[in-house]
Amino acid sequence: MLFVCSERESSRGFYKSLAEGLVPASAQRLISSHQDFHSLIHNTAFSETSHCIIEAELDWSGKNPGDFFGFDVAKSLRRSGLACGIFFCTYWPEEAFSVQKARFSLLQAPNWHQLIFLPTGLETFRKLPEVVMTQNQWEDVVDSLTDVRSLVQEVLHDLKNGVILPAEVISAEDKKCSLSRIVAAKFQQLLLILPEKEKELEKVQAALMSKILAEAETEGVAEYQEIIEQFTPEITQLAPEPEEKEETPLTRSTPWKVLFVDDEPQIRAVMAEGFKQYSINYELAGSGEQALDMLASDTRNTITVLICDIRLKDMKTGVWQKLQGYDIIDQARHMPNYLAFTALTSARKRLKRLQQQQQSSSIVAFYKKDILESPVGMGVFSQKIRELGNMVFFKSRNKPVSTSWRIGNRQRYGERLGLYYKAHLFSSDYDEAEQEINLSAERFVANILEGTSKLNPEISFTGTFKKPPADPEALDKFRQYILTGRRIALALYLVGGYSKEEVFKSMLPKTEFTGQMLKLLFNTTFCLSFQKDLPDKRDIDRGYYLGARLLQEEIQWLVERYRVNLELSTLQQNREAIESVAYLLDDLRDLLSEKQPKSAEDRKKLNAFLNDDLRDLTIVNYSKLEEKIKEADKLAIHFDVQKKFHEYIKLDLEDEIPDPRIKNMLLGLLKN
Repeated sequence: MLFVCSERESSRGFYKSLAEGLVPASAQRLISSHQDFHSLIHNTAFSETSHCIIEAELDWSGKNPGDFFGFDVAKSLRRSGLACGIFFCTYWPEEAFSVQKARFSLLQAPNWHQLIFLPTGLETFRKLPEVVMTQNQWEDVVDSLTDVRSLVQEVLHDLKNGVILPAEVISAEDKKCSLSRIVAAKFQQLLLILPEKEKELEKVQAALMSKILAEAETEGVAEYQEIIEQFTPEITQLAPEPEEKEETPLTRSTPWKVLFVDDEPQIRAVMAEGFKQYSINYELAGSGEQALDMLASDTRNTITVLICDIRLKDMKTGVWQKLQGYDIIDQARHMPNYLAFTALTSARKRLKRLQQQQQSSSIVAFYKKDILESPVGMGVFSQKIRELGNMVFFKSRNKPVSTSWRIGNRQRYGERLGLYYKAHLFSSDYDEAEQEINLSAERFVANILEGTSKLNPEISFTGTFKKPPADPEALDKFRQYILTGRRIALALYLVGGYSKEEVFKSMLPKTEFTGQMLKLLFNTTFCLSFQKDLPDKRDIDRGYYLGARLLQEEIQWLVERYRVNLELSTLQQNREAIESVAYLLDDLRDLLSEKQPKSAEDRKKLNAFLNDDLRDLTIVNYSKLEEKIKEADKLAIHFDVQKKFHEYIKLDLEDEIPDPRIKNMLLGLLKN
């Protein structure tokens, strides 16, 4: 068993005692310095090494413990032929690695390793800087330690750096000897990684060495690195293909579409294949008229990227089409669609002039041949289109506008909530996560409405998650604390008719009720705003609720699951009904504001009325409105202002109250 640790006496003592407790002295080897390590990798065959334990925070040569130099040592051991499992021991807290704990038990093939967290027992590690290893950094470590192809690429990278000879090597003979030694050493490492490819490696080594030695005969700056790059693909192909992951964000089809406009059917077919390969949903058009018709009929704004060939011909007559690509883009700018504009052309001069025009400054332009004549070009182009589409699609989504969504709240969240929502929106498991969020919210609401709230867990809507949106744990918390919690509150509030206090107590039955907590629930985390931020008529007709603060997923869920009416006419009527009553109550407030109640009970009644602003009536509940009107009339009688109050009601009725039910309520009040 191999142990690799720091030079410090405290560290050596810990790993020595660890070795003695695990294996006999004859079966252990302790490495604690650069000198010992180099001797190990140059003079040791690792076939009999069963396990390797490495201190992740190695500090040889003054390395900062936060650099995790132990990972670099492990890579060198892998390249030198170590094939057993590796255990990394770290004094860093688990939170320093922003990935789920399950990721630390990794890969059975070709090698595996685990990260073991030790209690902070050494003084050095009590003063570690606050550094977090991100998911991408950790995955890079995993790839470099366990993927054979990554190990091969590491060796080739070292070889390219190694052939940059120092200035003191002058003679041709010295050059040849140095280069031969460097190439032979690196190919020996490749042989340890790929022992089954011995014959192929010998053949490649001979060919590469022949070219390098020929280059060494020339005067001037030798291009050894370019020679190595020529052989890199051939060597890399000898390594097995890395195992494909189950799903990545790129394998999920885009939730938006590209509209590609080109006059040539062959080019449209090629681009369609490229879009399919990179999971981009698309529509095709052969003319400007067809493209504009498709945009006009896209009332749901599913098309977010418009890609136009600049010059368009009629393929039957060979005559220029009435609308060219730049005409299509200029007309599309005045349409209600949210779009990113992209131009394709084979005419570089026309492309430059187009980009220089003020009205076309936002166009992202590509040279057509760069895309069509190279798989790499198509890949780069598709990735750019994905970025553009995601940007516009996210920009067009409903997002709450409260402080927590717009700016970072360092006390509770690592980033603003809008960024966590963006990570959720484009995650590979978006559909599955949405289904689980909806089911959890529906079960919770059903239990409360059926009077079985004891079955529900308390929702931690105030829970903190300070890790970045890319972290799976933080994203899971956002989905549970924010998205699920919002839907539960919305359903209870809009469907169940619960007051704010009732929603609060249903979701947090064990929490002591305070006004501050209520404000936090409805104004910060859940941001429930329905009456104040209505979408306009055009957006309603398109099914596009940008003017509202509710998320699209919430709107869709409320409509499909609970049949909540989100038509503008009904919402407008609801708002006007509430405002009609609110205006009357304001009139009564004016009448009562000069009153000076003598008894404490009268003062309490008056203050309660003056502070009531109907905010609990986000949507119309006619029974509550009628209750408010009757209470107001009783108060007017009590303070002897009913006659004047009824005069105000008559004036409002003359101005035509639009809601007939409210009108009938007021007429009934006057008759009584």
